[in-house]
Amino acid sequence: MHSRQEHLLKHLVKLYIVSADPISSSALVGMDDELDVSSATIRNEMAFLEEEGYVSQPHTSAGRIPTEKGYRFYVDNFLEARALLQEAEKRLQSAIAVADTERVTKRVAKALAELTHEAVIVSLDENDLYYTGLSYLLSQPEFRAQEQVAYVSQLLDQCEQVMSEISNMVASDETHILIGQENPFGESCALVVSPFQYGFMGILGPTRMDYEYTLTLMNRATQLLNSMH
Repeated sequence: MHSRQEHLLKHLVKLYIVSADPISSSALVGMDDELDVSSATIRNEMAFLEEEGYVSQPHTSAGRIPTEKGYRFYVDNFLEARALLQEAEKRLQSAIAVADTERVTKRVAKALAELTHEAVIVSLDENDLYYTGLSYLLSQPEFRAQEQVAYVSQLLDQCEQVMSEISNMVASDETHILIGQENPFGESCALVVSPFQYGFMGILGPTRMDYEYTLTLMNRATQLLNSMH
């Protein structure tokens, strides 16, 4: 993939994360210097990205959306550290302002669910599972169909087994981003998961997740949890 195609994919993913609507070639013209070209050139580059499996076209007349491969390339190559907004920092600081470990962890999970509008799942050392924000997850456009609601609910029924599988993946002290088929919660979802001193925590959302924001929040939340004694 050459530079213009990379820029095209980056902007397409960013626009789709915000809009949840397929992105047309014309919407990408002039997004940056690399894309200051004609609509026809952008269409040709989009066709290349589609042939290579980075984007797909849900309907013949529609624009393109990122595929799992497209999201993976974006996450591996374009994520940038983002400063945490003051309001989000205040919300997380407020969540840790109690002494009890389990209560603090649940308060942080709830804060993350409210800030991301996604589900948050926590596994504490003593195999205690907790999740919150399911209603946020189910309100996302991807999960409004009845069969998707049933699918997500079924996954959460198997939460213990799934989290056990994930715990083997997150043995290292770093945050992992599991997309689509990499994610034991299912290929229509993405999971940002990170260990902390009492267990590990995951933010579960659609693959159309705002990865930069979610990663920034997760890293700050686990940093605060690890600073507690």
